[in-house]
Amino acid sequence: MLFVIVMEALNGLISLAHNEGFLSRLWHPAMSRALLYADDLVVFLSPSQNDLELLKNLLQGHLVFTLI
Repeated sequence: MLFVIVMEALNGLISLAHNEGFLSRLWHPAMSRALLYADDLVVFLSPSQNDLELLKNLLQGHLVFTLI
């Protein structure tokens, strides 16, 4: 249960970063950034240095208070 709560929070942060324009646009506008299934998380990003750094910082917890 704790995993689901944490993954939902991470999904929310990724969605917030996308909505605020911190992430590059994807090729398909309706495509979801993150998908949760069982105990897996799939994140879709553009292959840019900025997007990868942002995801790395999100996973390390550095941008949590910056985005909120």
